[in-house]
Amino acid sequence: MSRQVYETLREAIVEGRLQPGQRVVELDVARQLSVSQTTVRAALDQLAHDGLVLRFPRRGSYVASIEKEQARHAYEVRATLEPLAVRAFCTDADDTAIKRLEELLHDLRETAARDDLTGFVEADLAFHHTVWEASGNTMLARVWPLLEAGTRSFATVTNRVYYQDLAEVAAEHVALFEALATRNAETAERLAVEHVNVVWQRAERADAGGG
Repeated sequence: MSRQVYETLREAIVEGRLQPGQRVVELDVARQLSVSQTTVRAALDQLAHDGLVLRFPRRGSYVASIEKEQARHAYEVRATLEPLAVRAFCTDADDTAIKRLEELLHDLRETAARDDLTGFVEADLAFHHTVWEASGNTMLARVWPLLEAGTRSFATVTNRVYYQDLAEVAAEHVALFEALATRNAETAERLAVEHVNVVWQRAERADAGGG
């Protein structure tokens, strides 16, 4: 039941029926959906983990705003540093890292097939985190958590809004993985930058009225 409540609330947030800053009252949701407050609380915990809801002790739960300016800065930094990360990965990563990427690519496909947005975003972020961490550049590994925090909520929404389905996003990782696995640095650099930029470009076109 908590999963159903989660999906209902997430859809309301993504579609704008629940606005940023709006309070989500557990008792009201429980009554509307004919479930217990405990069930609603579990759903809100998951939404908070996804970055779509902010929870404050004794103050309640509120729809998080999607900080587009913060996300834009994070994507700009990623577009600049991704080539460095994948180039170093192709040179220095061991076979264990390649195997981990293969597992995460499988997770991306599986969660996409189930339309599991939460699991998909986790696998997506873990994929890129693995590349940065296995690059051998300790500074990149330290920077990644800051970029992840700046893009998590934005990615959760954009994966649903700007793509027809999650399988389309998963497919973008296939060629990138193949380039990384064969240590083709030139191709990996190009694909990594394209992958980072495509989401932002779709969001910009949508905001400009281009769909």
